[in-house]
Amino acid sequence: MSRNARSGIAVALSLAVLLFAAGCRHRSGTRTTVETGGGIFTTDNFPGAPVQNGNVADDQRGMSPSGEDYDYIQGCFPNGDRGTALVVFKMLSGQSYVTYYDGESWTPPVILAATDCVLDTVQENVFVAWINTEGHPSGDAQNRDGDAVILWRAEDADGDGAADADDVNMCLWMTYFNVRQHDSIGDRYGFQEFASRLNDRDMDGEDVQCFGVVSDGLQGEARWNFSGYDARWGDATTSIEVVWHQREDNDGSPGFEDRAMHARRLILDSAIGDDLPLVTGAGVGPDVRLPVNPLGASDSGISSGETQVDFFFTSYNNTLFFRLAADNTGAFIDDPSAELEDSHPGSTSGIFDGVNAGVDQVIESLTFDPATGTPSSPVVLHAVTPDSTDALANDASIAPGDFGFQHFPTGLCYGSDEGLAALVIVTLEFDQDADGAFDAVNSGRLALSEVSESTGAMLSHTLLGADDPAVNDTPEMGAARGVLGRNGDYLVAVWVARSSDGASNDRAIFAANYVTTRIAEDGSYPALPAVAMSLSPVVPVNPDLDGSSAFFWAFQQGLGYVCGIQSDPDVVNLMYEHGDPTYDEIFVARLTAGPGLPASLAVAVTSVDIEDNDVGWRGNNTIGELNEAGRGWTCIDSGSGGNALVVYDKDVIAGAGEEHHYFSKLMGPGSAVVRVDSGIAELQARSYSIFLVGTPAGSDIRVFDPVSGEDSDARANPLQAAHTFFLETDSIPVPGIGASLRTRRFNPSSAATFGESWTPSAGSTFEPAFEVDVPEFSTASNVNTPDLRKVFRCGTELGFYFRQAGRIYYQEFDGGAGLGEAGWHNEGGVSDPFLVDDDSDEQTANVDAPAVASRNSCCDLPGAMQFWGTKPFGSSHIRLHVRVRDGGNN
Repeated sequence: MSRNARSGIAVALSLAVLLFAAGCRHRSGTRTTVETGGGIFTTDNFPGAPVQNGNVADDQRGMSPSGEDYDYIQGCFPNGDRGTALVVFKMLSGQSYVTYYDGESWTPPVILAATDCVLDTVQENVFVAWINTEGHPSGDAQNRDGDAVILWRAEDADGDGAADADDVNMCLWMTYFNVRQHDSIGDRYGFQEFASRLNDRDMDGEDVQCFGVVSDGLQGEARWNFSGYDARWGDATTSIEVVWHQREDNDGSPGFEDRAMHARRLILDSAIGDDLPLVTGAGVGPDVRLPVNPLGASDSGISSGETQVDFFFTSYNNTLFFRLAADNTGAFIDDPSAELEDSHPGSTSGIFDGVNAGVDQVIESLTFDPATGTPSSPVVLHAVTPDSTDALANDASIAPGDFGFQHFPTGLCYGSDEGLAALVIVTLEFDQDADGAFDAVNSGRLALSEVSESTGAMLSHTLLGADDPAVNDTPEMGAARGVLGRNGDYLVAVWVARSSDGASNDRAIFAANYVTTRIAEDGSYPALPAVAMSLSPVVPVNPDLDGSSAFFWAFQQGLGYVCGIQSDPDVVNLMYEHGDPTYDEIFVARLTAGPGLPASLAVAVTSVDIEDNDVGWRGNNTIGELNEAGRGWTCIDSGSGGNALVVYDKDVIAGAGEEHHYFSKLMGPGSAVVRVDSGIAELQARSYSIFLVGTPAGSDIRVFDPVSGEDSDARANPLQAAHTFFLETDSIPVPGIGASLRTRRFNPSSAATFGESWTPSAGSTFEPAFEVDVPEFSTASNVNTPDLRKVFRCGTELGFYFRQAGRIYYQEFDGGAGLGEAGWHNEGGVSDPFLVDDDSDEQTANVDAPAVASRNSCCDLPGAMQFWGTKPFGSSHIRLHVRVRDGGNN
């Protein structure tokens, strides 16, 4: 069986088949019985409240209402690091419910409802914006601190009673939550009974397609899509603007012509009485159509279709970025909408698809005044301001162009939330081409813009590198990423494009470094230096290899502002694959970003390992893909010198046949390789995804001073320990054979040799990796393979939930464990995870059951939640349940 096929079976079965499996784990000595009515709930001594704490529905036998089936979680929305959260879930009927978690207990579920609304059409993309107004200048706003608004889409019922029926449209609704009433059943636990409708337009086809929020309550960059979002919330809130993508009927005939952005302002100083939540329609400003720069086309009346706004957009605090297409080269009414839909960067080809001659597509921005909600004049983020009346084509997109929602740390938009004195965004752009073919003569470029967060003015706009006329070197949309150093003093951008080096035009990896200007300690904003000083030249990362491309890459794990793990704060490692048809090879590129001016970036590349056949690492590639999931290989900071610790899966059999095992290499001085799996030939690597999670040694940040040039080791935040998790079979991998979840921990500088720095030891006294799941299930069939999706961290402690044999378990690592000590919860050296769901014969149902954090912070282990579904005794309906680890409101 091929490597890809075997991996696909492993993933599919671990995520799907085992969800149906019934099972009951019985252990002695650790179970506590919780009497609840009939005494049907029993539980291990999991470090949190019993299952019954979350069973808050009408019959107290689940979180979701009785008498109908739970379907999936639409979102868990924590409020910063406060330990509180709102959870929205959907029933199979199509109706949605919401419940509030105060850090200790849950409210009973309340349905999201509105008048003139078809309640079973609530869409998947729900979002919650918290009102954090403790320090707001208005007393009325301060009284609303801790409240929230729940934003959701659903169809109206065409029941407004007007002479001309408005037809059915997808609309935007807002349900208010009053935290002061969350324990009052008479006030619906604080939830507004009938939601406010935010969009006014109501004619045939005037659907709301995508919505989002522009607010300083957001934490960093937020991305909004037709079907979802990538956003975190928790900062102090001065203003909230709800924005959405609106279809418009502007000629009086059925059907829409235009697509525009609209907004409504939440009036935070509007008084809210304590006796009931916000009444329908109160506390919000009017529906405002946002201005755009039409590039010379028409944006009003029956010719408004000459401009179209895309339904992908991003926001950062009070600034909104969106994509607009304009065309007015021919007929009185042109329609560039097909260009947005058919040639959106990041579509099937993964690169710019090209536009028709004369169609211009640009990124524009608006900045809202936090005091009044007034938007600034639209700003075009483009090297030129295109003219829609000429025959020249332009294109642009926000990077990453695929809007893959890989938010932090892989975004390309940073600003004051990370201590920067200007909002910096990297976009993808193609300028002034006559035929729109995106040929070698006029290729696309990455562009960096500096934007004022206070006024919205564009301070600079610079293309990264020069166009190579010998090759179409447009950056590939899905493979552009950026990372901010943990101290916030530089941004490294990395992308993939064609290179004309050598005899063939192969895909190559490129990088550039931008030195940021930071907000002063007194809160003032210093003047920005010339962007030519702040931006380094573009640097090729991989050496040219004719006939072979290097396009499958990833940053080291654990990067990020403040939370990031970097033993040398100026070094960022990235891994990539680069081989030829006869072998496959992985490398680590060490990127050293000098924090001083002028900006610089040094690259040093070292080979990690080689496979002499081409069915392993490289077999998982697609054009422009990134290895952010750890497929086959991944790396992290090693704890010293900015060097990388690499973990990878290798086929050790040359030529025909496969035998996969896990290895680790320590890069830099004293480089060494050890095997980190169980060291037994019959136990093979089961999945190509490797979890590598690091815990930091400290948390201090020392910002580089560009004036004095002072730089010290105190800016570093080195690795304290690295934990690698992987699935390993119990025999030669064939369909139907289960796998075990195993782990090994690396402690830097704790032993004389690299192998002895691992626990269990991978040195001269070699010990098998520690099995961290439920060991008695490991030798059975595929349904017993554990399913680990997310690891939570706080300081040096780790915890994770997993499914195995139809049950939910939790395992935790004691951060105080030393070298040679397992650290994971065990009995006599054998893994002993906590049972999370109740120890009964109730079946764990095949429904979405995510593990989520109740905090948006570096410490997300306290309050970590696990949801799941069961069919209780005597019921034919699937019910939602939840368990929460202690510490959610600490």
